[in-house]
Amino acid sequence: MIVILFINLVFDFSASGIDNAGHLGGIAGGFLAAGIVHFPKKKKPLLQLLFLVSSIAIVWGSLAYGYSSTVRAQDESSNLMLAQEYINQSNYDQAYNVLNKFVKVANKPSEKVYFLLSFAEIKKGLFPEAKTHLQKAIQLNPNFDQAYFNIALIYLDENNFKQAKVNAVKAAKLKPDEKKYSDLVNEINQHL
Repeated sequence: MIVILFINLVFDFSASGIDNAGHLGGIAGGFLAAGIVHFPKKKKPLLQLLFLVSSIAIVWGSLAYGYSSTVRAQDESSNLMLAQEYINQSNYDQAYNVLNKFVKVANKPSEKVYFLLSFAEIKKGLFPEAKTHLQKAIQLNPNFDQAYFNIALIYLDENNFKQAKVNAVKAAKLKPDEKKYSDLVNEINQHL
């Protein structure tokens, strides 16, 4: 049994697309379940009770850790997905809250976090904050055409046509086939 288990683990870790954590969890769960149930006619109540208490403690600890705010705050992808879902539902306040909390506790948020946060801020009318976060997104990824486009729109709204044009031109250069970028450059040129 141990040889087969070892062969399966070697195969799991050498092949891609296999959830190793799930398999290791299954091994641990099976070990604990076997310790609780034991073999028929070979009951060891004290040892079985120890396995039961250990299992309960492990499950309780795992759930407490998994649902803790610290773990949730550290996971950028789940925060992005949650915020995106709120945005899809036009619930910009919730998206803003999720991303704003994440930015405060994360070590190095990515440009995607800042961009999505700025989008929620734009929808909430928080244009100065959105501009700051778009600048951070551009700083992290100088080829982020959507960030240049959105910041150009903010500058256009502020009637700062010079900065609007600079950013709109950058967006258009990064993605020349995007019609809305070239249209924005033409619109800004009409104001200049």
